[in-house]
Amino acid sequence: AILCIVNRDFEAAAALFLDGVATFACTELCDYSDFVFYAVVTNVLSLKRPGLKKHIVDSPDIRQVTFPHLKEFVKALYD
Repeated sequence: AILCIVNRDFEAAAALFLDGVATFACTELCDYSDFVFYAVVTNVLSLKRPGLKKHIVDSPDIRQVTFPHLKEFVKALYD
């Protein structure tokens, strides 16, 4: 997924990050909080509003990691 970001393929990166949030175990590459940050940012760029609500705003895996400014950004974008 990180390679997809480097290659500017944000839709593929978003899908890969979203699939990996629930089963993340590779702390050698990055922290879980960084992984969630990348997942949120790439999905904001690629998902439409209903998908954003379903996969990001209402996701318990995403909500357990707190980024105050990112949370406000996603909420403002969705609302």
